[in-house]
Amino acid sequence: MKTEHEQSQSEAGGTLAAFRQEMADYAAREASGEVESGHFLASGTTTREQNPDFNVSKLTEEDFNMWKAIGDGTVSMEEFHRYANGVSGLDAADPTRRSRMIFSDFAGNVLLKAILEKEIEE
Repeated sequence: MKTEHEQSQSEAGGTLAAFRQEMADYAAREASGEVESGHFLASGTTTREQNPDFNVSKLTEEDFNMWKAIGDGTVSMEEFHRYANGVSGLDAADPTRRSRMIFSDFAGNVLLKAILEKEIEE
């Protein structure tokens, strides 16, 4: 049985544009309250408004490839940590940095959830 991430991955069509749309849709679902998590919501507010620092057009092929690897179950925690450290180590002036950091935090949570679910099954 496919996880929610694997199902959305196969439906997304496997392109950077589809990945960005998937993230935009997820952020909108969070803002509407359909999804209770708050990865892409503005922090420090009592409303469910989207984080103005998150812009899906700033997500890159590297982010997309990490998302695919998480969905495929082919990424290790070590590989993910190298990716996340690379993103957080981007120059503060890099216009993609903030959006990519927000995404990498989200992706890390998805990865941890998948690992825990796998451990429970075994």
